[in-house]
Amino acid sequence: MLADTWRYTGGDSCARFFSLSLQDVKPPVSDECRTLEIGCSEFDWLSVARQCWPRMALTGIDWRAEERHRYEDVVVRRADVRQADLFPPNRFDLIVSISAIEHVGLGHYGKPRDPVDPNGDITAIENSWEWLVPGGWLFFDVPWKPGEG
Repeated sequence: MLADTWRYTGGDSCARFFSLSLQDVKPPVSDECRTLEIGCSEFDWLSVARQCWPRMALTGIDWRAEERHRYEDVVVRRADVRQADLFPPNRFDLIVSISAIEHVGLGHYGKPRDPVDPNGDITAIENSWEWLVPGGWLFFDVPWKPGEG
């Protein structure tokens, strides 16, 4: 099980939240599953995942992604998560997005690469749902501060 082998003890609070979520939910996917990380440029989740799960097929996408990664078998693409045909339906068993979905469509990373799209986050989740196999696990988190909604 994924929860038994994920060992992140660093300082990134979102990655720690992912760790806690794994322990609480115990997603029904194996450590050999096909995995997509959306927003892979900020925190190096893919490297931690590769260390924990050496047999997992890992793919990452991000506006700012470098097309190479320190692990040769990790596929990283500079891509727009709003583009539905980026991957075929039912491609991934696990999709992870750590503090990234809420940025889609805000245009913070410069036009034309990162256009403003008021529905960008919704499109990203809809596409993720299509790319996820039935019974797969979609993990995404967004910032939240107690007392602010």
